[in-house]
Amino acid sequence: MRLKKMTDLGLKQFTKYLSELRAGKNSEYPKFILEDDEYSEPYGSEAIEVVEKKFETKLEMLQEIDNILKNPNRKDVDSDTHLWAWLSLFYFESIVKKDKNGNIALESTNISYIPEITIWNRYYKHKILGPYLIYKMHQDHLEDTYPLLKTRPDQMGEFMGNVMGRQSMVSNKTIIKLLKKLYWDEKNESLKKGASSRIGKSGSSAGSGSISRLGVYLKQLDMTYDLHSIPLEKLLELLPKEYNKFKYKTSLF
Repeated sequence: MRLKKMTDLGLKQFTKYLSELRAGKNSEYPKFILEDDEYSEPYGSEAIEVVEKKFETKLEMLQEIDNILKNPNRKDVDSDTHLWAWLSLFYFESIVKKDKNGNIALESTNISYIPEITIWNRYYKHKILGPYLIYKMHQDHLEDTYPLLKTRPDQMGEFMGNVMGRQSMVSNKTIIKLLKKLYWDEKNESLKKGASSRIGKSGSSAGSGSISRLGVYLKQLDMTYDLHSIPLEKLLELLPKEYNKFKYKTSLF
């Protein structure tokens, strides 16, 4: 199939399809949106073929998409809502949530599939564009992005949201290295247990050493240190004792 982008009518049809799924209707996958010229138009002057695949990780998917989009004549790729909506439908089988019985279980809003480009705290929640921005920022050291990108394409989750919701974190190469050092289990190729725990109410210890608490602590450190130039070893030294369980253990399972 040729790479395309949705027309406004295509976006409306895609929105309708998502609404029907959310309402519990057994709607047929609308492949016509991807192919029909009324609903999608060619993206760029050069015809590029895309192949239907199901990916195991975000990183696999993003490498495929980056190869597709590598063309210096294409401008403003990151801000093209119609392109990312088309890609969402094309790779829908990889990015859509399903319950334990294999039934589609959509999020409460459409921003996981149709990006809201102008609003950062919603922009990054798109399941392809959000991770793609991380991929582009850190493509020279992708191994450091494993806690964010070597995870299932259908999952965004608490860990991803905490990092992407803070631009000062997601754009900082040292902090990205810190996340891998603290939270990535090399042996099991997964996040360590407790990495995504939320901060407990009324000062409880729930979430001790988790990503949500790290974001708060780094914000405090940023008032004293230049977190863009600080060495990783120094940053590790500055972390309080609650992070020791992540610093010194490969696996918490």
